[in-house]
Amino acid sequence: SESVLYLPGSYQPQDEFQGADGPRAFPPPPPFPRERDEEGIPRSAFVLGCLQRTNKLDPDAFDDWMNALRMAPRAVLWLLSGHEDDAERNLRAEAAARGVNPRRLHFANRVDKAGYLERLARVDLFLDTRPYGAHTTAADAMWTTTPVLTMLPETRSGFASRVGASLVEATGLSGVLLAGGRGAYSATAA
Repeated sequence: SESVLYLPGSYQPQDEFQGADGPRAFPPPPPFPRERDEEGIPRSAFVLGCLQRTNKLDPDAFDDWMNALRMAPRAVLWLLSGHEDDAERNLRAEAAARGVNPRRLHFANRVDKAGYLERLARVDLFLDTRPYGAHTTAADAMWTTTPVLTMLPETRSGFASRVGASLVEATGLSGVLLAGGRGAYSATAA
C-alpha cells in the first residue's frame, strides 16, 4: 500500500520544525564580521570549521584542510574537541608535520544544542568530512547561514559520503560549494 516518494535534490527534507524535542531554535543570523572573541579565535581570522566528532576526520581531508590553511594565511581551523585526550595534541602535531602552525587549530568544547547552533553560525565556511560526510551537522550549518563546502567522493564509497553533496545541490549552490576534486576543494576553502 505504500508508494515511493522521490524528493527533488536531496534525500533529507529540512524545515524549522525538525527535531525530536520540538521546533528548532536557531540563533539570529550573526553580525558581520562574525564574532568569536570568547572562543579565543582572532577577530581578523577567516574561520574554516568542522564541528563534528573527531572520528570522522581522515588524513586526506586533513591534508586538504592544511593545504587551504597554507594558501590562506588569515584562516584558522575550528574543530570540535574530542572526548579522546590525545585528539587535540595529535591533530596539532599533524598540522605541524604538514607545515602549518598548530596554533591555527582551535578546539571547541561540547555544549548544548543552542550553543552548538550559535557556534555553527560563527564559522565562515563549514568543511565537510570524507569519506563519512556531515549529515545533520551540514544541514544545521546551512540553517544557521553558514555555507558548507563539500565534494563528491573520488570513489564510490556509498550513501554516507554523498549526503553533504546532496544538501549542497538542494540549495542550488553546487557550482560554488561542490568541489570537483581535492585540489579544487582546498583552493575553494582558501
